[in-house]
Amino acid sequence: MVNIYQVRRIVSLIMLVTIILSAGSGIILYLRSTNTLYWLAPINTQAAAKLHTYSSFVMAGASIIHLYLNMNALVLYIKPRKPKKKKQ
Repeated sequence: MVNIYQVRRIVSLIMLVTIILSAGSGIILYLRSTNTLYWLAPINTQAAAKLHTYSSFVMAGASIIHLYLNMNALVLYIKPRKPKKKKQ
C-alpha cells in the first residue's frame, strides 16, 4: 500500500529540486544572452536550455500531481465559510 504522506513528500522534493534547476538555468540563459555578464556563466547555452526545458516539464507534471493530492485543502480554501452566530 502506498503511503500518501510519502508520495506528498516525494512530489514536494521533486518540485523543490526542479524549481532550483529551472531558476538556475534560467539565470544562466539570461546572463549568456545579455553579453554584458557573459564571463559569469561559462556554460554551454544549449545544455542550459535543455536543462531549463526538461526541468520545467518535470516541475509542471509534479505541480499537477501536487494539486491533485491537495485537492481537499484547495476546496476548503475556495469554499466560502458560513459566518458564526454571535452570542448575546
